[in-house]
Amino acid sequence: MGSQITMYISLIATSGVLCIFLGFYAFFKKQEIPGARTFIIYMTVQAIYIFAYAFQMSSTTLAAIKGWTIVEYIGISFAPVIGLMLILRYIDRPISRMTAALLFVIPVITLGMVATNDFHHLFYKSLELRAGSPLHATDVVIGEWYIVHGAFTFGCLLAGVVLLAREWKATKKAYRKQLATLICGQFIPMISAFIYLMGLTPEGMDPVPLVVCITSSMYIWAIVTTRMLTIVPIAKESIFESMREGVIVLDSAERLIDFNGAVSRMLPGLSIGMIGRKLDEGWTRLTGSPFPDIQSTDS
Repeated sequence: MGSQITMYISLIATSGVLCIFLGFYAFFKKQEIPGARTFIIYMTVQAIYIFAYAFQMSSTTLAAIKGWTIVEYIGISFAPVIGLMLILRYIDRPISRMTAALLFVIPVITLGMVATNDFHHLFYKSLELRAGSPLHATDVVIGEWYIVHGAFTFGCLLAGVVLLAREWKATKKAYRKQLATLICGQFIPMISAFIYLMGLTPEGMDPVPLVVCITSSMYIWAIVTTRMLTIVPIAKESIFESMREGVIVLDSAERLIDFNGAVSRMLPGLSIGMIGRKLDEGWTRLTGSPFPDIQSTDS
């Protein structure tokens, strides 16, 4: 196997490692991360997809390629839906259990179709090794359900981009880095998948596992610089800013995650840079004295 193929597979594996890292980070911080379980599942199915594709690329027989393709579709089928649910959680638009269950109908059917394709050929009409290909690529003739799956996947990714983009104006500047990161996390794979489906990639290579390396790196950057996972913007109407009373918003760990204009006028030292700090730490910085203990205790 040539050095170029080895480098390509290594880059794919790097994407998978980054997904695993993000999943473990969310697991160990689950008490601080709203929607941690959804994010962990999302990173898990992404990692399954990526590593299965890497093994598929290193396979030399059609039987092995078919086997890894089935494993690969555990990630491909479910990742778009779970990513969309993560976005709905982020923008505080919960959906019912029935709606969530309905969103998984097509992914479940897709996985079943791929696993049993040799009996009906509704997903791939044919799947054969490409003669003379250094990447052990396959020549594929797509079936009817492949089109359904592709449209559904593209629709989930596009819906995520649209939902996030609609939040841009209503989002404070302090949170726009987070929002931009999530938009790119949906938009870049969507465009890559479209290019792949159009047959515009060399040797028919799937570029999505490679771009996941980029999007995962962006997530890590956003976590470090904006505390993307531990500080989730709270959806609010313009009344929040027009209130005369000063309001600060804390999360379950008593970190400052938002404040309105009235409280910033009361406390001129309060700034966006203090978002993410513990209440005690922020109060000490503003006033020079510890935060007064006003919590009541039962006798």
